[in-house]
Parts: sequence; C-alpha cells; structure tokens
Amino acid sequence: EAVISLRRCGSVNRGEIEIPDFFKWNVWNLQEFRRLVAKIPVPISRIISVVPNYKDTENEVILPGTVPVQISLECAYTAKVFTVLRDYFAILYVIDGSCELYIKHDKYSLKSGDIVILAPEIPYWIACTEKDLVVTIISRTSCFEECFFGMIQKNPLMGNFFKKTLYDSAKEYMLFHLPVDISILHIIQNLFIESLVPDLYSLDVFISYLQIFYAKILR
Repeated sequence: EAVISLRRCGSVNRGEIEIPDFFKWNVWNLQEFRRLVAKIPVPISRIISVVPNYKDTENEVILPGTVPVQISLECAYTAKVFTVLRDYFAILYVIDGSCELYIKHDKYSLKSGDIVILAPEIPYWIACTEKDLVVTIISRTSCFEECFFGMIQKNPLMGNFFKKTLYDSAKEYMLFHLPVDISILHIIQNLFIESLVPDLYSLDVFISYLQIFYAKILR
C-alpha cells in the first residue's frame, strides 16, 4: 500500500539504480551490513504484483510468492500480523541481537546464531528492534526439496521432519541453537550478492549456496 501510494505521487525512481556491493562487506561489520541492506532497491513491479489475502481475522495475511528464492532482513517494530507463506519454506537466522518469534500459539526468544526452519503455511510473526539483525530466506517447496534431498537420508531426525512437511502436509518447524559462525556469515553475504545479480546463473548459484547453508546447519 505504501509503494502504491508513492507511485501515485510520483515519488519513485525510474531507470538505472545503484546496486549495493556486498563484495565489499566485512562480515564482522554488522553496521555496514545494515547500511548495504537499506540500499537494496525494491522493484515496484514485484511489489504491486503481490495481492495479500487477509483472513477473517485482521492479524493474519497470506502472501503469495513471486520468486523461487529470496533473502531479506526483517523490519523492526512491525505490527503484530502473522505472515502465512503458501508453498514456501522460511528460514529465519538471527545474526545479531535477539527477537521474539511467535508461531501459532507458541513464543520463542531467539538470540544470535539461532536458526528456525518453518514449513509452508505456518503463521508466524517476528518482533525485533532496530538493534537486531534477523535474516529471512524463503524457498519455494520444489527448490527446498532439491536442496535438501541428498541430506535427508543422512539424518533420521531431518528425514522425518521433511517427510511430514513435504509429503504429509504437516505444519511443523525446527529450531537450532548454534554459535555464530563466520562461515555462515560468508554464505549470507554470497546469498545477498547473488540475489542482486540479474543474469542467467544467479538462481543456480544462489541455490548452491543455500545447499551449503543447510549442510552447515546439519553439521
């Protein structure tokens, strides 16, 4: 609604826009990371093509996906509206600070290094401040299955989780408590780089880094 309003007022840029260079990000400089994320341009066509579907209750909204995969930084001080992603897995990673995660009727206090994997159609809401850095990666079910397929057989717990979520349509989630790892920060860096590269191979490279990300979690 905000983007549509800005478009009507003519307060949008047209033509070439500077793309932030995540190659230059020193992964331990989190303020620089926040500055780079804030400079990522938002394509108007992608925003206005998404029509949210509000449920009977005012605090839950179903958002249709427009891309196979996507990475973004959670906004601070969002209203208590539960997001529901259809046909998408969501991965939440707390880089710095903390946040409150609400899933269904459960509440979790997450800290740096915590990772949550949410199955499709799970209503969730994240409460964080401007001091917190929480990254969300969404992946269409087909992409998610492709990334994880070779790893499922190696881990009975994960195999059971994905069997339920992928084939039995169970709405489940998993929470990992991990130490902050510089190698994972480098993967996050490369995911942002590939998300901003408009070429024929960026999606393939993005998915490859996503596979490494999942493997690191399981390790």
